[in-house]
Amino acid sequence: MKAVVMPALGVAMSEGLLLQWLKSAGATIAAGEPIMEIETDKSTMEVESPAAGVVGKLLFQPGAVVPVGTEMTHILEEGDLSNTDLGATSAAAPLTAPERRLYSVAEVAGLPGDATSAGAADIRGPNRMSPRERRLAREREEAGALGDAPSPAGSTPVESAGPAATPPGSAAAGKHRELIASKVSESWRTIPHFAVIREVNAVGIMAVRARWSEPADRPSVTDLMLKALALALRDRGEQGSIDVGLAVATPHGVAIPVIRGVLALDLAALRGEVEAAVARAREGRLRPADLTDPPRSTLSNLGTFGIDSFTGVIALGQMSLLTVGRILPRPWAADGIVSVRDSFIATLNVDHRFLDGEDAARLLLAFVSASEDAHRLEREVVLT
Repeated sequence: MKAVVMPALGVAMSEGLLLQWLKSAGATIAAGEPIMEIETDKSTMEVESPAAGVVGKLLFQPGAVVPVGTEMTHILEEGDLSNTDLGATSAAAPLTAPERRLYSVAEVAGLPGDATSAGAADIRGPNRMSPRERRLAREREEAGALGDAPSPAGSTPVESAGPAATPPGSAAAGKHRELIASKVSESWRTIPHFAVIREVNAVGIMAVRARWSEPADRPSVTDLMLKALALALRDRGEQGSIDVGLAVATPHGVAIPVIRGVLALDLAALRGEVEAAVARAREGRLRPADLTDPPRSTLSNLGTFGIDSFTGVIALGQMSLLTVGRILPRPWAADGIVSVRDSFIATLNVDHRFLDGEDAARLLLAFVSASEDAHRLEREVVLT
């Protein structure tokens, strides 16, 4: 018998919202087959079965906010099936001592803050729900009753974010915004931030882009900056697959899908990975690996919004965030000569627990060196 629990997807996740069961009690399921859909503060995703067998009793109804690690159901393997009740407990069943009651969304919304009082000690339901949790569950029910389910919202990498498809004032938008805001607040409260800043010569990036005559084939600025950041991380000692997060603007807040193995991707593969990452963020369906295996650093580009420079909040579990502004012709002094060159401002926001000032400076300078080296960048996008 294998337990199916509410997974911990990310270093700061403490509970998840059960959206729906994808298998009913008594159904046959294969290992790795989706069994339920959950929502975290960052994404909606499917949870896979840990084993092949038969789905056991479903211990929660959709709408329950469940602490991580809590058993949701179990998979009965060969030898577990005799004398086993596979039926799901009815929400209206009598609440007897050994019974574990299922809660509807309305019941979840109405639970008192301390669900362990007044004879409820043996209830398998959301424990000690905060007012925020009860309100979010209530908003979800209201949104469903009004047909206000969240629709896919337009969003692209931060350098070219699209319009919001979900009304900013809707219950769905408000819930996502509050959940993300709570994690951003925790990051700002617990991570000692500081930043180092450098103007970067963009001639190398622009020269690489100019090598492609067709705009559709041309690497984007973000593509090349992802490569440069991955090169900098490797130059400063990162080993193995160099993964980089990409900050994506959504109507509900910033999501950070992860581009895996950036240095192993040619231009076509990198473009495909970036498009897939943006789609995951736009649809609110980050992969478990986006949350459980965070990269060391993330790139955030607000250049196309006309922003020259900005700082940001480092995601929990990461050590740095590189924020970049727009590329503009600016005065440039070199060897006693002042000229005008394309440049941009790069700000490396770092976690002081992992990097000191010198470490941060060397990492930023490694990014500068990679960005300004057109030959090196071109080799990285045209792999042979």
